[in-house]
Amino acid sequence: GGDNDSGLAVLCSAGTFDLLITGDMSRRAEKAFLAAYPLPDIEVLAVGHHGSRGSTGEELLDALHPEVGVVSVGRNRYGHPAEETLRRLTAAGAAVCRTDLQGDIHITSRRKTRRFRSSRRTSPRERPAASIFFTVRRPICGSIIWASCAKS
Repeated sequence: GGDNDSGLAVLCSAGTFDLLITGDMSRRAEKAFLAAYPLPDIEVLAVGHHGSRGSTGEELLDALHPEVGVVSVGRNRYGHPAEETLRRLTAAGAAVCRTDLQGDIHITSRRKTRRFRSSRRTSPRERPAASIFFTVRRPICGSIIWASCAKS
């Protein structure tokens, strides 16, 4: 808990596409978050606290049913992401993308199609960190509305 639980959570929605960024909140804060806000099924979950064992609990995963869990993580001394967190994600049916292995993760949603792309590097330890980029392109009345959420 502590300071990690006072961070910002962001829900990015466009039509039927939803991405949730929970920041570094603990499983205790996730339970309070679920109790306080009605949340849709999530297509993409930015996995909490770089995949630490204290975040992204079963209760959150059961409530959100994420299709994809994206772990923003680089070289670290904490052992992130934790194996138990990765197991929880796969047990919940989520595909897992990791910035330490795949580089920058680009998620694009346009109408009913979604695209996941990574900047694959030859060595997962080439850079200490990478980013998650989310872009929605949806024409409304002949114009394009851009909504972006980024977590570095």
